[in-house]
Amino acid sequence: MNTLRIAYRLTKKRKWSLFLLTVEIIICSIVILSTLGKIFYYFETKDLAYSFDGKNIYYFSPYTYYDDFSTEELLSQKGFKNVEVCEMHELKIESKSDSAIAVIGYDDIIMKKLKLNIIEGQNISSYTGDNIPVIAMGNRFRVGDTIVLSDKQICEVVGKISEDSSVVRFNASASSGKSSIEEILATVRGCDLIMPYGPNCSYYNNSEIVKMDFPQDSQMIYCNGKKYQSAIKMLSDYGAITSVEQMQENYNKSNREFLFTNGIVGIVFLFLTMTGIGGINYIQSKNNDKFYTILFMLGMNKNKRMLIETLNTFSVIGISAITMLIFGGKIAAITSPKGVGRIENWMYIVVVINLCFIYAVSSFDFIKKSGKSNIIELYKKNKE
Repeated sequence: MNTLRIAYRLTKKRKWSLFLLTVEIIICSIVILSTLGKIFYYFETKDLAYSFDGKNIYYFSPYTYYDDFSTEELLSQKGFKNVEVCEMHELKIESKSDSAIAVIGYDDIIMKKLKLNIIEGQNISSYTGDNIPVIAMGNRFRVGDTIVLSDKQICEVVGKISEDSSVVRFNASASSGKSSIEEILATVRGCDLIMPYGPNCSYYNNSEIVKMDFPQDSQMIYCNGKKYQSAIKMLSDYGAITSVEQMQENYNKSNREFLFTNGIVGIVFLFLTMTGIGGINYIQSKNNDKFYTILFMLGMNKNKRMLIETLNTFSVIGISAITMLIFGGKIAAITSPKGVGRIENWMYIVVVINLCFIYAVSSFDFIKKSGKSNIIELYKKNKE
């Protein structure tokens, strides 16, 4: 009888137990995948999250029911000269070639502090030239390119980040103490450049060439000196406000909780999977002794039995691996409350290696022993 047909027949006999085992392995793999994604995301965004010294910096979201509200005007009217308002803008600006360029614009203070994940060139804060320094995202522009704007100002690409890199985006609510710095870190698809821009920006502030400006709802509030608490208290009457230091603490706390929870769940399912494979192997080997006795009488050797048991066990691992490779990243993103960051190809390789480890630890001894069985022993067991 063909070896694959025998393996298929035995697998079909225990299909429900193998199905449950496959589900366990898939869950274990997805937990590991999401944990790896979160760890990678944390280290990728850690520098960006701590770009801002948390002391004396606040994240402010004005209430939407205030019409034509201006934080700068309010602070000026109340005489708070030691408080600066920092903004970001998502822009479409005109170049001399009349092609629109998608831009993220930060004002001076943010731009100098921002720790972007530069993969080529340098950050804007290190630039000493005479042009407007910009950072390229994606592949439209390269480091060293110059872009002539429609007002004849020249932008120079001094650095580059991946289009998948996170940037600071002020589109989340401050939530009065409950926000995490992670909520204002986001990947912006379709953006070409990051540049210093704003009404009070020393690099560039010409709004006449801006085709579309999407100012964000929230702002960063920088406080200088010691007497600023009254300003923060006043702003809390006009919107939600949270210290960046608190947001950074919440960021660390949420990451610790996620990794701890996933670690516990991963260990539990790893243990269940390994004991499940071991238990099923033991029970099924007992149930199949009579079947193997007949096969040995028909001329099957010990090596073929080892191969059949290997195929049976590895079929579960193989199905689990294929399912994880196709759906793992999507399921991990859906089941994680705040996402898992970016799933890289090497993470799938790590999970597949983990599956092979589970297989080796759980089945190697069983398969080795099955190869030592002989027809006389099996006959005696079945006769008893």
